[in-house]
Amino acid sequence: MTDDDAASLIDLLGGEDSGYELVEDRDEIASAWQTLPEMERSVLELRFVHDLTQREIGERIGHSQMHVSRLLRRALSRLEPEAAAA
Repeated sequence: MTDDDAASLIDLLGGEDSGYELVEDRDEIASAWQTLPEMERSVLELRFVHDLTQREIGERIGHSQMHVSRLLRRALSRLEPEAAAA
C-alpha cells in the first residue's frame, strides 16, 4: 500500500454517509404518515404507489374526482412540513 492509497482510504472513511440522513428523513416522514387519516393515506397510496388517476381512485373509494383531488392536496400539505424539515 502506498501513501496515496492510505490517504484515499482515510478520505473515504472520514466522509459523512448521506445514507444516515436518508434513514432519518424516512423516519420523520413515516411518523408524519401515521398522523394522516386513513382515507388520506389510502388515497396517497393509490395515487403514488399504484399510479391510479384521480378518477380511478374516486371510483374505488366512492367519491368524486374533485374530492379525491382535495384529499390528495390536504394529505400532501400535511406531509410537506416534515419533508421540508428532512
